[in-house]
Amino acid sequence: MNRPLLAIVFAAGAAACSSSSSSPDVAAPDAAISNDASPSSDASAVDAAGATTTIAQARMGNVTSSITVNAIVTGLHGSPNDYSQWYIEDPAGGPMSGVAVYCDPDLPSCPTIRAPNLYDFIQITGSLSTYKGALQFVPTAQKVLMSNATPPPVAMVTPTDLAPSGNSPYRGVVVKLAQTLTVDDVTPMALYDTECDTGTSDAGADAGPPLCTNCEPPTYSGFQANDGMGHEVYVEAFFFYTDHLQSSPECLSSSGAIPVRVGETFSSMTGILDFDPYASAQAFSPLSDADYTTP
Repeated sequence: MNRPLLAIVFAAGAAACSSSSSSPDVAAPDAAISNDASPSSDASAVDAAGATTTIAQARMGNVTSSITVNAIVTGLHGSPNDYSQWYIEDPAGGPMSGVAVYCDPDLPSCPTIRAPNLYDFIQITGSLSTYKGALQFVPTAQKVLMSNATPPPVAMVTPTDLAPSGNSPYRGVVVKLAQTLTVDDVTPMALYDTECDTGTSDAGADAGPPLCTNCEPPTYSGFQANDGMGHEVYVEAFFFYTDHLQSSPECLSSSGAIPVRVGETFSSMTGILDFDPYASAQAFSPLSDADYTTP
């Protein structure tokens, strides 16, 4: 599984890892790209902006034409000044209410739009498209309406909602799992970065595939856990700058890492559920170290 877009990178303190720079196919912008990063202190700016729709309405209607939505930023993928992807969600939350915004600042299609701050209330124009099965919103214009908005309500889900083979309506949405998860595999092949595979291994025929070095990027983007009733979940460190869980063997001793090993349990976990196009599976990603509890 080659992971150029979703390569998970660890960055903490002086230790920083980098991901591949290869980028996905992104729809061309509908119009000249603009960006107004000046926040408005008046919530009525939403009404003044004209007719809008919601993410949920657009997703349920399979709308692919240009739309404008007012949404709250719920997650930032990357590191400061280099966020290539951020998540937005309708203020009311709920199923179908969230989506990933893809706008790599290194690409000519996004020369001026930059990621807002976490919990900014923004107005964003663009279109929905898919990349290898993953839904994304490709923006053409964006402005901040308000800073430090109240986050959307967090939906409660079950392990079935998070199943790797599932097709949950909560993809792109911040959700919480209250059931206990036990780590049963820290080297799941579905989350293996095939760019680490040199074709040779120094550990014998029974060893797993080769590992990347120096956690740049992690060989495995996350781990597998179960609820004790046969339901498996993939947990990825997609928001690596604020979530420091590390399970890939070569990353456990990285500076600032919170190591994850087989047998460890999590009594609850909050994060964003989405589809990983390189694993061809749903994966659950905590947003910060405060998003999970251990007994």
